[in-house]
Amino acid sequence: MFVKYNRYKTEVIDQAFVRTDGSTLAKTIRVHFYSDKESEVLSKDYGLLDSLEIYRAIKNNEALNLSQAYIKELNIKDLKEKNFIPAEQMIEIQSIDAQNSFFDAAAGIDLSFVSFGKGNINFSHSVFARSTVNFHSSHFENGNVMFDHTIFNCDVVDFSNTTFGEGEINFKSAYFHKGFKNFQYANFGKGSIIFINTQFNDGDVSFINSVIHEGDALFKMAHFGKGRKDFHYAKFGIGTVSFEKAYFHSGEVNFRNAEFDKGKVNFNRSQFGDCEILFDGCDLHAGGKFSFRKVKIHSGEFAFSLVNFKDNEVYFDETDFGNTKVTFYNSCFKKLSLKSCHLNNYVDLRVSSCNHLDLSDTIVRDIIDLKPFNSPVNINIMDITGIRLIGRIYIDWKLNNVKELIQRQEYNSFQHKAEQYRALKQNFNVTGLYYDEDKAYLEFKRMEAKAVLVINKQEGFLGKIWGYLKYVAKKLILDNMGLYATSPERVLISVVIAWFGFGILFFLTEMAHLGNTVSAVNNPDHLSILFQSFYHSAITFFTIGYGDVFPVGLSRLVSALEGFTGVFMMSYFTVAFVRKILR
Repeated sequence: MFVKYNRYKTEVIDQAFVRTDGSTLAKTIRVHFYSDKESEVLSKDYGLLDSLEIYRAIKNNEALNLSQAYIKELNIKDLKEKNFIPAEQMIEIQSIDAQNSFFDAAAGIDLSFVSFGKGNINFSHSVFARSTVNFHSSHFENGNVMFDHTIFNCDVVDFSNTTFGEGEINFKSAYFHKGFKNFQYANFGKGSIIFINTQFNDGDVSFINSVIHEGDALFKMAHFGKGRKDFHYAKFGIGTVSFEKAYFHSGEVNFRNAEFDKGKVNFNRSQFGDCEILFDGCDLHAGGKFSFRKVKIHSGEFAFSLVNFKDNEVYFDETDFGNTKVTFYNSCFKKLSLKSCHLNNYVDLRVSSCNHLDLSDTIVRDIIDLKPFNSPVNINIMDITGIRLIGRIYIDWKLNNVKELIQRQEYNSFQHKAEQYRALKQNFNVTGLYYDEDKAYLEFKRMEAKAVLVINKQEGFLGKIWGYLKYVAKKLILDNMGLYATSPERVLISVVIAWFGFGILFFLTEMAHLGNTVSAVNNPDHLSILFQSFYHSAITFFTIGYGDVFPVGLSRLVSALEGFTGVFMMSYFTVAFVRKILR
């Protein structure tokens, strides 16, 4: 039974009520449930069970059979007061079966400071009609505790400081009314806790300092309404922690300083409204895995700073962060994956350490901040393959060691690396970091040349030879000579080296009697062969052409080659120089 009701009305029927186990209760209570529109949605019969009979059974240390019963004003505190028992002294109840029961109390249902014996404690499919439900500081021995499909139509549900033994704690498909759901300092022992498809509705939900020793914590498809969802300082055991497909309405979602063991933490396909989502200072033990895939966040803030996941992989793949500010400041990860995410607002990725940062196929509409400020940003590999960079990346070529971030991608091809350098080159241009732009452009052209060579190697023997020739030519002329026109100083040095080299070549040609340089004016300065060779090399290289010295023999061919080289290299220098100063 799962009933959402606005109010209810009870009707006494003077006939015995027969339970499904064959036992009978003297009278029947018919409860009519009404919706918000005052129409009746359900009526259900229960057997009337006087709370005095329950107190007598407790005093006699008898098992409690409350199933299918209507119980009014069940309050252990009153029992203690009447028997002069201190309020915080534990009362023992050997076992309790309260399936399909109806608890009605204007002052609230109080089962606080109760020690439940071994065996299953069953409240499944029951209704707590109004006011409060209090299990504060109660103790459950080993056995399953079942509140599945239970309706808590109460302003306060208090399981704070409650201790559970070994066994399953089951709140599957339970329904909580608007109000405070309190599990602070609850100790869930060894066993899974199940809140699958639970409706928490509006109001604060608190698991502050709660502990799950072993077993799974399953909140799959749970629905949280408006208000704080507080799990900070909670400790989760070695099992799975799953909030898969959970829905979080507006309000703070707080997992600060929560400690996760080596199990899997799963928020896949969950949805958040206008939320402040806090995971600051969380710790995940070695061997654990954190998955936040395909999540949708409407707006607010997502804080994942000072997190210690240094031995763990964290996945946010295909998450839509909406209009949310995101920070991973000073956190540690083995791998942080934001693959195919939608980043529409500022993202602080100034992590303390991360072996592998994956931003491939991500859409960036605002700013990604990777530039160190007060502390170093230690990233070993960064993948931005296929990134849609509508916004900006704040990153420093030297401080972030950008070249190695991409070069270390052993799994990516030269073409993919070239694409990443090109994206960074354009990013540096827009942000005005022209020195970094040149560095990125140089690596882009180098990776592009290697990518073309890989393609040529697949085109047969001739294609391979031609590919190697083109690659060597690019390497020598465009790269080594001027770093792809990014360094006019390098081009100028290359000019001097070329002039000097051709001068030596003219000298050696004349020494080998294969050609020589002749003075048309009888060498009035009495230059030696070596100096005349350098002089001829200069006027040829720089296309001055005085005509006072001319080549003969093989020197003519060398002069023609040098003339072409000079025109090319001076043009190359002009392009590199103008490119520098015009920015």
